[in-house]
Amino acid sequence: LAKIVQHFQEVIGEFPRSALDKLQRWREVYPVEIIQAAIDEAAENNVRKWRYVDGVLKGWQADGVRTLGDVETRRDARKKAKEPAGEDWQKMEVLR
Repeated sequence: LAKIVQHFQEVIGEFPRSALDKLQRWREVYPVEIIQAAIDEAAENNVRKWRYVDGVLKGWQADGVRTLGDVETRRDARKKAKEPAGEDWQKMEVLR
């Protein structure tokens, strides 16, 4: 737990003591690396709250995320979904 709390404090800020119970429960579900990836995702989205990290972990659990590879696959899929739909057509138009 100390490693996760330290990572949270380095990336996001002060770890709320009230979240220790939830963190212990998540530690029973996920390895340290997955929880740290959720913390990183919160920081990348500029949300600096434990509740957001908890929400990311809940979403991952609901989606069957089990490994860091699953996390990366999910991130890639979300990035592709955010790309403008007409981007390929715009590129083809430029080539004409």
